[in-house]
Amino acid sequence: MEKREINHIGYRHHIVLCASLMFLLLLPYLQVRHHEFVDFDDYLYIVDNPYINDGISVDGLIWAFNFRDNDKYYWRPLAWVSHMLDFELFGPDAGWHHLINVLLHLTNTLCLYVLLFAMTGRARRAALVAALFALHPINVESVAWVTERSNVLSTTAGLITLLLYVRYTRQPSRNRYLSVFFSFLLCLLVKPILVTLPFLMILLDLWPLNRFDARSTPRFAPPRPVRMIIVEKIPLIFLTGFAIWLSLQRLGSVDSTQPVAVTLRLANAVVAYVQYLINLLYPVNLAAFYPFPKSIPMWKTVGALLVLAAISGMVVARVKKKPYLFVGWFWFTGTLFPTCGLVQAGLWPELADRWAYFPAIGLFLLVVWWGMDFAERLSGTMRKLALVPVVTVAMAMAVVTWGQIGHWTNSIRLFERMLAKTHANAVAHNNLGTSLIKKGQSDKARQHFLSAIEINPGFAMAYFNLGKIARDNGETTKAIGWYEKAIGVQPNIYPVHIALGNAYFKIDNFTQSWHHYAEAIRIDPDGGALPFNGLGGILAKTGQLDKAAQMFQKALEIEPDYKPAKQNLERVTSALRTERQGAPVSAKQPG
Repeated sequence: MEKREINHIGYRHHIVLCASLMFLLLLPYLQVRHHEFVDFDDYLYIVDNPYINDGISVDGLIWAFNFRDNDKYYWRPLAWVSHMLDFELFGPDAGWHHLINVLLHLTNTLCLYVLLFAMTGRARRAALVAALFALHPINVESVAWVTERSNVLSTTAGLITLLLYVRYTRQPSRNRYLSVFFSFLLCLLVKPILVTLPFLMILLDLWPLNRFDARSTPRFAPPRPVRMIIVEKIPLIFLTGFAIWLSLQRLGSVDSTQPVAVTLRLANAVVAYVQYLINLLYPVNLAAFYPFPKSIPMWKTVGALLVLAAISGMVVARVKKKPYLFVGWFWFTGTLFPTCGLVQAGLWPELADRWAYFPAIGLFLLVVWWGMDFAERLSGTMRKLALVPVVTVAMAMAVVTWGQIGHWTNSIRLFERMLAKTHANAVAHNNLGTSLIKKGQSDKARQHFLSAIEINPGFAMAYFNLGKIARDNGETTKAIGWYEKAIGVQPNIYPVHIALGNAYFKIDNFTQSWHHYAEAIRIDPDGGALPFNGLGGILAKTGQLDKAAQMFQKALEIEPDYKPAKQNLERVTSALRTERQGAPVSAKQPG
């Protein structure tokens, strides 16, 4: 094991280093105060989610912690609660929601510094790792995207868990162990992404805690038998197993829009590891969504395997002399594994910058410790000269990070960036089209939807959006054609059936309208009042006033403040009261 050289420094030194980290981080990230929410899950998950935008409420808390198979959202209760708290404090002001993410990123940076110093006693090295974490462009996605609150918050809980674990290793006790257990539980309740944390603890037992080494310095952690080190992780591994089981149950309820063969998923997982390395070393082509490849050449998969095998072999061979290489590399590969895509759900990408947020710490640690070891072997003059490329790289990284944050200013900039940095990105075309519609640029939006369909003929939402443009232009028959194409490629889309129900209602085709409202209810019985209001409208139009009233009442049971159902119920009740059951009664157009 490496010989420890402890930095005996005072609190002033720590304060200066932490203040420097705060300054470096806030300088580029404070610009998010003027950023908007983006049409990339922010509205679906947060802004338009009534359980979230009502702030802290009993119904919201029950929803957040309730595990329901038919729910379209991933189960991450504490993350949802944090968003509720944002709305409670700041309302819909997007800038404050962004700043909370920045505050959490700052907390993670300082926690990382404290953790590394607590384990190694090397303040400057710990500060350099924390600076890389704070400023690296690949972390911008996790911080500048409000929906990714779960990522930064789970990392906060994960780092606190590791700090408590280090505290436990210094002087093991039941209470200290329980603090680790419950902190890890909270981490998983934020987002079950750090399920590998118990295995990371075993790596840290090897280095820098040296718990396997009978000669380890008591300042860090007294040695323990290997059997006890493993046994103490079993309760934590049990939590991991439960979180994995829970996640698999939830993933099963979130339909994958692009099912992929297992062989392609395996090949992509291997290639993605190398692409993450490239993005970390050369972070200039980052994008918020990388489309999953339709195929991967064999040479690319084999080449990636050889690269990963070579690096793994090197760090294993040098584990005794340079254990930080082993720990840093397997910190990266191990904590990244749960997101490698072997199990997919939803719109799964080739890779995602946000998934490297916590795993990249391992590579930052590896690079800093390796670089500092090399620098310490240089003469005084050469060591000073070595600062030049280090400072140059740091300045370049800060500039790239500033620009990368700017790409998240609003939806249009974000999706234009996606199109510029990726190839054949149907999602970027579709989402940019959606954003352009909100700006009143329907003609431009139509072209992007058509481009999305050209890339992916099975992209149902692009057809749906073309239908909405036709509907807004008063072209009901044309809109129906686009909607039918959408459900032709993906039959169980709730909003498309609602749109078809409304469109057929408008042209008095009540048979088809009824069918699609009924389909919407079958897909999501708790989806809202609109389909029941639509069915009530059809019954009213056809003179079945008693049944219509029942449907409107059902709609109001689901959404008591739904005005169209209230107005329709008043009309039908009035008609029944004056005994005009045989005459057709007008009903408000649903939706």
